[in-house]
Amino acid sequence: MIHFVVFSECIKIFTPYVRKYILIALDPEECLLLNAIIVMLLCGLYFFYKMWNSNHKIENTFRKYKSMSPMQILFACWVGLATVISSMVVLTMDKHYNTPLINNILFKVISVMLLLLTGVIFFKESYNYNQILGIMLIVLGVVLLFYHSENGMSILSKARD
Repeated sequence: MIHFVVFSECIKIFTPYVRKYILIALDPEECLLLNAIIVMLLCGLYFFYKMWNSNHKIENTFRKYKSMSPMQILFACWVGLATVISSMVVLTMDKHYNTPLINNILFKVISVMLLLLTGVIFFKESYNYNQILGIMLIVLGVVLLFYHSENGMSILSKARD
């Protein structure tokens, strides 16, 4: 099973750069639509494969959909909305701001910080001083990563000359 994890992570590593290359020709919303069409086709192929090889009945799937509670349907819509919004944010950031590496780091750091706040506020988690120092260093690193000063840029340009 570990080889599937390694393979999927290798694909994920290159995805921001491939996405950046696609965004040269497309606007973010066009890229989102293209991606949705491709995902729909791949999901359809997967379902046909399951029906062919595993005797999976599509009627069972639709029966399960019909038996979902209104809250489950609401949460499914929530997940779909979150997917579309986050995809548009990522595509817009990759097309118009920063490099894919910096954007990827930014999204991961923000996710960790939000998980941290959720844990502290809702689940009453506690952290020791070393962990708090590490979190502050992460925040400082993100600030330094996005800090653009005229002096810093001129120093870098002089070093290249």
